[in-house]
Amino acid sequence: MRASVLAILALLGCPVAAMAQTAVTQSAEEKARSDYRAARLALERKQPAIALEKFEGVIKVLGNRPDLLYLAAQAAFQAEKSGRAKELVQQCFKVADEPFKTSPEYQGLIDLAARIELEGPEIKAWARAAEAEAQARAAAADLKRKALADGYWVDDRTRLMWTVRDNGSGIDGNHAIDYCRSLRMGGWADWRQPTIEDLDGVYDRSMQRIKHPLELSPGGFWVWSATPGRSREWAWALVFGDGAHLEGRLSFKSPGGRALCVRLPPANASKDVDRETDDLEFMSGEITAIDEAAKTITVKPYQNTEDGGAELLTVSVDGATDITDGEQDRTLASLAPGTEVDVEYDSAKKRATYIFVY
Repeated sequence: MRASVLAILALLGCPVAAMAQTAVTQSAEEKARSDYRAARLALERKQPAIALEKFEGVIKVLGNRPDLLYLAAQAAFQAEKSGRAKELVQQCFKVADEPFKTSPEYQGLIDLAARIELEGPEIKAWARAAEAEAQARAAAADLKRKALADGYWVDDRTRLMWTVRDNGSGIDGNHAIDYCRSLRMGGWADWRQPTIEDLDGVYDRSMQRIKHPLELSPGGFWVWSATPGRSREWAWALVFGDGAHLEGRLSFKSPGGRALCVRLPPANASKDVDRETDDLEFMSGEITAIDEAAKTITVKPYQNTEDGGAELLTVSVDGATDITDGEQDRTLASLAPGTEVDVEYDSAKKRATYIFVY
Protein backbone atom coordinates (compact mmCIF):
# COMPACT_ATOMS: atom_id res chain seq x y z
CA MET A 1 0.00 0.00 0.00
CA ARG A 2 2.78 2.40 0.96
CA ALA A 3 4.59 1.85 -2.35
CA SER A 4 1.34 2.39 -4.33
CA VAL A 5 0.59 5.67 -2.55
CA LEU A 6 4.14 6.87 -3.14
CA ALA A 7 3.88 6.01 -6.83
CA ILE A 8 0.64 8.02 -7.19
CA LEU A 9 2.12 11.02 -5.38
CA ALA A 10 5.29 10.82 -7.50
CA LEU A 11 3.19 10.88 -10.68
CA LEU A 12 1.40 13.98 -9.34
CA GLY A 13 4.75 15.73 -9.09
CA CYS A 14 5.49 15.55 -5.40
CA PRO A 15 9.34 15.73 -5.22
CA VAL A 16 9.61 14.12 -1.79
CA ALA A 17 7.35 11.28 -2.91
CA ALA A 18 9.40 10.87 -6.11
CA MET A 19 12.59 10.55 -4.07
CA ALA A 20 10.95 8.08 -1.73
CA GLN A 21 9.59 6.07 -4.67
CA THR A 22 13.10 5.90 -6.16
CA ALA A 23 14.46 4.65 -2.85
CA VAL A 24 11.75 1.97 -2.68
CA THR A 25 12.56 0.84 -6.24
CA GLN A 26 16.29 0.70 -5.52
CA SER A 27 15.62 -1.25 -2.33
CA ALA A 28 13.47 -3.76 -4.24
CA GLU A 29 16.17 -4.23 -6.88
CA GLU A 30 18.85 -4.72 -4.23
CA LYS A 31 16.69 -7.37 -2.53
CA ALA A 32 16.10 -9.03 -5.91
CA ARG A 33 19.84 -9.22 -6.54
CA SER A 34 20.34 -10.69 -3.06
CA ASP A 35 17.54 -13.22 -3.69
CA TYR A 36 19.14 -14.10 -7.04
CA ARG A 37 22.40 -15.03 -5.33
CA ALA A 38 20.46 -17.03 -2.73
CA ALA A 39 18.48 -18.81 -5.47
CA ARG A 40 21.66 -19.80 -7.34
CA LEU A 41 23.12 -21.12 -4.10
CA ALA A 42 19.94 -23.10 -3.35
CA LEU A 43 20.05 -24.61 -6.83
CA GLU A 44 23.66 -25.71 -6.27
CA ARG A 45 22.69 -27.22 -2.90
CA LYS A 46 19.92 -29.30 -4.49
CA GLN A 47 17.14 -27.23 -2.91
CA PRO A 48 15.07 -26.59 -6.08
CA ALA A 49 11.82 -25.62 -4.33
CA ILE A 50 13.55 -22.81 -2.43
CA ALA A 51 15.40 -21.77 -5.59
CA LEU A 52 12.17 -21.66 -7.61
CA GLU A 53 10.41 -19.49 -5.04
CA LYS A 54 13.26 -17.00 -4.99
CA PHE A 55 13.68 -16.97 -8.78
CA GLU A 56 9.95 -16.26 -9.16
CA GLY A 57 10.31 -13.26 -6.84
CA VAL A 58 13.36 -11.99 -8.73
CA ILE A 59 11.49 -12.23 -12.05
CA LYS A 60 8.63 -10.11 -10.65
CA VAL A 61 11.11 -7.32 -9.89
CA LEU A 62 13.66 -7.59 -12.72
CA GLY A 63 11.28 -8.77 -15.44
CA ASN A 64 11.09 -11.73 -17.81
CA ARG A 65 14.78 -11.94 -18.64
CA PRO A 66 15.66 -15.14 -20.54
CA ASP A 67 18.52 -16.02 -18.18
CA LEU A 68 16.20 -15.78 -15.14
CA LEU A 69 13.40 -17.75 -16.81
CA TYR A 70 15.86 -20.50 -17.76
CA LEU A 71 17.17 -20.84 -14.20
CA ALA A 72 13.62 -20.82 -12.81
CA ALA A 73 12.63 -23.53 -15.32
CA GLN A 74 15.57 -25.64 -14.17
CA ALA A 75 14.51 -25.24 -10.54
CA ALA A 76 10.89 -26.11 -11.38
CA PHE A 77 11.98 -29.24 -13.26
CA GLN A 78 14.19 -30.38 -10.38
CA ALA A 79 11.35 -29.68 -7.93
CA GLU A 80 9.17 -31.99 -10.07
CA LYS A 81 6.77 -29.20 -10.97
CA SER A 82 6.59 -30.09 -14.65
CA GLY A 83 3.61 -27.86 -15.43
CA ARG A 84 5.40 -24.75 -14.16
CA ALA A 85 8.64 -25.86 -15.83
CA LYS A 86 6.85 -26.05 -19.20
CA GLU A 87 5.37 -22.56 -18.73
CA LEU A 88 8.77 -21.09 -17.89
CA VAL A 89 10.48 -22.80 -20.83
CA GLN A 90 7.82 -21.49 -23.23
CA GLN A 91 8.22 -17.96 -21.83
CA CYS A 92 11.99 -18.22 -22.15
CA PHE A 93 11.79 -19.22 -25.81
CA LYS A 94 9.49 -16.25 -26.51
CA VAL A 95 11.78 -13.62 -24.99
CA ALA A 96 15.16 -15.15 -25.94
CA ASP A 97 17.32 -12.40 -27.46
CA GLU A 98 20.46 -12.70 -29.59
CA PRO A 99 22.98 -12.65 -26.68
CA PHE A 100 21.04 -15.44 -24.96
CA LYS A 101 20.77 -17.45 -28.17
CA THR A 102 24.56 -17.42 -28.52
CA SER A 103 25.09 -18.54 -24.92
CA PRO A 104 25.46 -22.14 -23.65
CA GLU A 105 22.22 -21.65 -21.70
CA TYR A 106 20.23 -21.61 -24.95
CA GLN A 107 21.31 -25.14 -25.79
CA GLY A 108 20.51 -26.04 -22.17
CA LEU A 109 17.00 -24.63 -22.71
CA ILE A 110 16.51 -26.83 -25.78
CA ASP A 111 17.71 -29.89 -23.85
CA LEU A 112 15.38 -29.02 -20.95
CA ALA A 113 12.42 -28.71 -23.34
CA ALA A 114 13.18 -32.20 -24.62
CA ARG A 115 13.53 -33.63 -21.08
CA ILE A 116 10.13 -32.35 -19.98
CA GLU A 117 8.67 -33.61 -23.26
CA LEU A 118 7.45 -30.19 -24.26
CA GLU A 119 5.55 -30.70 -27.49
CA GLY A 120 3.86 -28.45 -30.02
CA PRO A 121 4.77 -26.81 -33.32
CA GLU A 122 6.18 -23.67 -31.68
CA ILE A 123 8.66 -25.61 -29.54
CA LYS A 124 9.74 -27.74 -32.47
CA ALA A 125 10.17 -24.66 -34.65
CA TRP A 126 12.25 -22.97 -31.93
CA ALA A 127 14.40 -26.08 -31.58
CA ARG A 128 14.94 -26.30 -35.36
CA ALA A 129 15.80 -22.61 -35.53
CA ALA A 130 18.24 -22.96 -32.64
CA GLU A 131 19.93 -25.93 -34.32
CA ALA A 132 20.19 -24.03 -37.61
CA GLU A 133 21.66 -21.02 -35.79
CA ALA A 134 24.20 -23.22 -34.03
CA GLN A 135 25.23 -24.80 -37.33
CA ALA A 136 25.52 -21.37 -38.97
CA ARG A 137 27.68 -20.08 -36.11
CA ALA A 138 29.90 -23.16 -36.33
CA ALA A 139 30.25 -22.73 -40.10
CA ALA A 140 31.10 -19.05 -39.66
CA ALA A 141 33.70 -19.92 -37.04
CA ASP A 142 35.26 -22.49 -39.40
CA LEU A 143 35.41 -19.88 -42.18
CA LYS A 144 37.10 -17.39 -39.85
CA ARG A 145 39.69 -19.98 -38.79
CA LYS A 146 40.38 -20.84 -42.43
CA ALA A 147 40.63 -17.15 -43.35
CA LEU A 148 43.18 -16.50 -40.59
CA ALA A 149 45.17 -19.53 -41.71
CA ASP A 150 45.16 -18.09 -45.26
CA GLY A 151 46.40 -14.73 -43.97
CA TYR A 152 43.29 -12.54 -44.01
CA TRP A 153 40.51 -11.47 -41.63
CA VAL A 154 36.96 -10.23 -42.25
CA ASP A 155 35.66 -7.37 -40.10
CA ASP A 156 32.08 -8.32 -39.14
CA ARG A 157 31.12 -4.65 -38.77
CA THR A 158 32.27 -3.33 -42.17
CA ARG A 159 32.61 -6.64 -44.09
CA LEU A 160 36.03 -5.47 -45.22
CA MET A 161 38.57 -8.24 -45.72
CA TRP A 162 42.02 -7.32 -44.32
CA THR A 163 45.45 -8.83 -44.67
CA VAL A 164 46.33 -10.03 -41.17
CA ARG A 165 49.97 -9.00 -41.53
CA ASP A 166 51.58 -6.00 -43.20
CA ASN A 167 54.26 -5.93 -45.91
CA GLY A 168 56.97 -6.62 -43.30
CA SER A 169 59.29 -3.59 -43.44
CA GLY A 170 59.51 0.18 -43.92
CA ILE A 171 57.88 1.33 -47.16
CA ASP A 172 57.10 4.58 -48.96
CA GLY A 173 53.62 5.51 -50.14
CA ASN A 174 54.18 4.73 -53.81
CA HIS A 175 55.43 1.24 -53.10
CA ALA A 176 52.55 0.73 -50.62
CA ILE A 177 50.13 1.35 -53.50
CA ASP A 178 51.99 -1.10 -55.74
CA TYR A 179 52.20 -3.68 -52.93
CA CYS A 180 48.41 -3.87 -52.54
CA ARG A 181 47.68 -3.77 -56.26
CA SER A 182 50.00 -6.68 -56.93
CA LEU A 183 48.99 -8.72 -53.87
CA ARG A 184 47.60 -12.22 -54.46
CA MET A 185 46.23 -13.71 -51.25
CA GLY A 186 43.47 -16.15 -50.39
CA GLY A 187 42.84 -16.70 -54.09
CA TRP A 188 41.95 -13.02 -54.61
CA ALA A 189 43.62 -10.50 -56.88
CA ASP A 190 41.58 -7.34 -56.14
CA TRP A 191 43.27 -6.09 -52.98
CA ARG A 192 43.58 -2.33 -52.50
CA GLN A 193 44.91 0.19 -50.01
CA PRO A 194 42.55 1.09 -47.14
CA THR A 195 41.21 4.62 -46.84
CA ILE A 196 42.01 6.61 -43.71
CA GLU A 197 38.44 5.88 -42.53
CA ASP A 198 39.04 2.15 -43.06
CA LEU A 199 42.14 2.40 -40.86
CA ASP A 200 40.21 4.30 -38.19
CA GLY A 201 37.87 1.31 -38.08
CA VAL A 202 40.65 -1.08 -37.04
CA TYR A 203 42.22 1.18 -34.42
CA ASP A 204 41.53 -0.10 -30.91
CA ARG A 205 41.29 3.10 -28.86
CA SER A 206 41.04 1.29 -25.53
CA MET A 207 44.31 -0.58 -26.15
CA GLN A 208 45.90 2.11 -28.37
CA ARG A 209 46.93 -0.43 -30.96
CA ILE A 210 45.69 -2.12 -34.10
CA LYS A 211 42.72 -4.41 -33.53
CA HIS A 212 43.32 -8.11 -32.98
CA PRO A 213 43.96 -10.25 -34.99
CA LEU A 214 45.66 -7.71 -37.30
CA GLU A 215 49.39 -7.35 -36.72
CA LEU A 216 52.10 -4.83 -37.53
CA SER A 217 55.55 -6.30 -38.04
CA PRO A 218 58.31 -5.36 -35.54
CA GLY A 219 59.18 -1.67 -35.81
CA GLY A 220 55.97 -0.76 -37.63
CA PHE A 221 53.63 1.74 -36.02
CA TRP A 222 51.85 3.60 -38.83
CA VAL A 223 50.12 2.54 -42.07
CA TRP A 224 49.68 4.32 -45.42
CA SER A 225 46.15 4.97 -46.65
CA ALA A 226 44.66 5.57 -50.11
CA THR A 227 43.21 8.91 -48.97
CA PRO A 228 45.02 11.72 -50.83
CA GLY A 229 46.60 14.63 -49.00
CA ARG A 230 47.20 18.22 -50.08
CA SER A 231 48.21 17.15 -53.58
CA ARG A 232 48.81 14.03 -55.62
CA GLU A 233 52.27 13.63 -54.08
CA TRP A 234 50.83 13.36 -50.56
CA ALA A 235 48.64 10.86 -48.71
CA TRP A 236 47.28 10.32 -45.22
CA ALA A 237 48.44 7.59 -42.84
CA LEU A 238 47.29 6.43 -39.41
CA VAL A 239 49.60 6.16 -36.40
CA PHE A 240 48.54 3.11 -34.39
CA GLY A 241 50.20 4.31 -31.20
CA ASP A 242 47.67 7.08 -30.61
CA GLY A 243 45.25 6.99 -33.57
CA ALA A 244 46.57 10.24 -35.05
CA HIS A 245 46.31 11.03 -38.76
CA LEU A 246 49.63 11.81 -40.42
CA GLU A 247 50.06 13.45 -43.82
CA GLY A 248 53.21 12.49 -45.71
CA ARG A 249 54.80 12.59 -49.14
CA LEU A 250 54.32 9.38 -51.07
CA SER A 251 58.07 9.33 -51.71
CA PHE A 252 58.80 9.40 -47.95
CA LYS A 253 60.11 6.10 -46.59
CA SER A 254 60.22 5.53 -42.84
CA PRO A 255 61.30 2.42 -40.90
CA GLY A 256 57.94 2.59 -39.11
CA GLY A 257 55.73 2.88 -42.23
CA ARG A 258 53.79 -0.16 -43.36
CA ALA A 259 51.27 -1.30 -45.98
CA LEU A 260 48.09 -3.18 -45.09
CA CYS A 261 45.59 -4.17 -47.78
CA VAL A 262 41.80 -4.58 -47.87
CA ARG A 263 39.10 -5.79 -50.18
CA LEU A 264 35.33 -6.03 -50.01
CA PRO A 265 34.19 -9.45 -51.25
CA PRO A 266 31.73 -8.79 -54.09
CA ALA A 267 28.99 -11.38 -54.47
CA ASN A 268 29.81 -11.91 -58.14
CA ALA A 269 33.61 -11.99 -57.86
CA SER A 270 35.62 -14.92 -59.08
CA LYS A 271 38.47 -16.28 -57.00
CA ASP A 272 40.68 -16.53 -60.03
CA VAL A 273 44.14 -15.14 -59.47
CA ASP A 274 45.05 -15.82 -63.07
CA ARG A 275 42.53 -13.32 -64.47
CA GLU A 276 43.96 -10.40 -66.45
CA THR A 277 44.77 -7.58 -64.02
CA ASP A 278 47.54 -5.71 -65.80
CA ASP A 279 45.10 -3.05 -67.10
CA LEU A 280 43.37 -2.39 -63.77
CA GLU A 281 43.82 1.13 -62.39
CA PHE A 282 42.68 2.69 -59.11
CA MET A 283 41.49 6.26 -58.62
CA SER A 284 39.84 8.38 -55.90
CA GLY A 285 37.62 11.29 -56.90
CA GLU A 286 34.20 12.92 -57.14
CA ILE A 287 31.39 12.01 -59.53
CA THR A 288 30.59 14.90 -61.87
CA ALA A 289 28.05 13.24 -64.20
CA ILE A 290 25.94 10.08 -64.49
CA ASP A 291 24.37 8.77 -67.69
CA GLU A 292 21.93 6.01 -66.74
CA ALA A 293 20.96 5.37 -70.36
CA ALA A 294 24.57 4.80 -71.42
CA LYS A 295 25.40 3.29 -68.01
CA THR A 296 28.45 5.46 -67.45
CA ILE A 297 29.80 7.72 -64.74
CA THR A 298 32.27 10.57 -65.07
CA VAL A 299 34.69 11.15 -62.20
CA LYS A 300 36.97 14.09 -61.44
CA PRO A 301 40.13 12.69 -59.79
CA TYR A 302 41.53 14.27 -56.65
CA GLN A 303 44.95 14.13 -58.32
CA ASN A 304 45.14 17.24 -60.47
CA THR A 305 47.34 17.83 -63.48
CA GLU A 306 50.38 20.09 -63.26
CA ASP A 307 48.56 23.05 -64.85
CA GLY A 308 45.80 22.90 -62.23
CA GLY A 309 43.22 21.27 -64.48
CA ALA A 310 41.63 17.91 -63.84
CA GLU A 311 41.60 14.90 -66.13
CA LEU A 312 38.00 13.62 -66.11
CA LEU A 313 37.49 9.89 -66.36
CA THR A 314 34.37 8.32 -67.88
CA VAL A 315 33.87 4.60 -67.29
CA SER A 316 31.07 2.19 -68.04
CA VAL A 317 29.16 0.40 -65.28
CA ASP A 318 27.57 -3.00 -65.90
CA GLY A 319 26.10 -5.91 -63.98
CA ALA A 320 29.55 -7.21 -63.07
CA THR A 321 30.58 -3.90 -61.44
CA ASP A 322 30.62 -4.19 -57.67
CA ILE A 323 29.22 -0.96 -56.13
CA THR A 324 29.18 -0.71 -52.35
CA ASP A 325 29.35 1.73 -49.44
CA GLY A 326 30.90 -0.84 -47.11
CA GLU A 327 27.57 -1.79 -45.52
CA GLN A 328 25.31 -2.59 -48.45
CA ASP A 329 25.37 -2.99 -52.21
CA ARG A 330 24.51 0.11 -54.24
CA THR A 331 23.15 0.65 -57.74
CA LEU A 332 24.00 3.13 -60.47
CA ALA A 333 20.68 4.87 -59.82
CA SER A 334 21.64 5.47 -56.17
CA LEU A 335 24.70 7.53 -57.14
CA ALA A 336 24.63 11.29 -57.62
CA PRO A 337 26.95 14.06 -58.82
CA GLY A 338 29.18 15.21 -55.98
CA THR A 339 29.47 11.71 -54.48
CA GLU A 340 33.02 10.81 -53.44
CA VAL A 341 34.17 7.41 -54.70
CA ASP A 342 37.11 5.06 -55.09
CA VAL A 343 37.05 3.46 -58.55
CA GLU A 344 38.91 0.41 -59.79
CA TYR A 345 38.63 0.23 -63.57
CA ASP A 346 39.99 -1.49 -66.66
CA SER A 347 42.02 1.24 -68.34
CA ALA A 348 41.92 -0.53 -71.71
CA LYS A 349 38.14 -1.08 -71.79
CA LYS A 350 37.25 1.99 -69.66
CA ARG A 351 35.00 -0.24 -67.56
CA ALA A 352 34.58 0.04 -63.78
CA THR A 353 35.10 -3.23 -61.90
CA TYR A 354 34.68 -1.87 -58.36
CA ILE A 355 33.25 1.36 -56.93
CA PHE A 356 33.43 2.24 -53.23
CA VAL A 357 30.97 4.99 -52.25
CA TYR A 358 31.63 7.42 -49.37
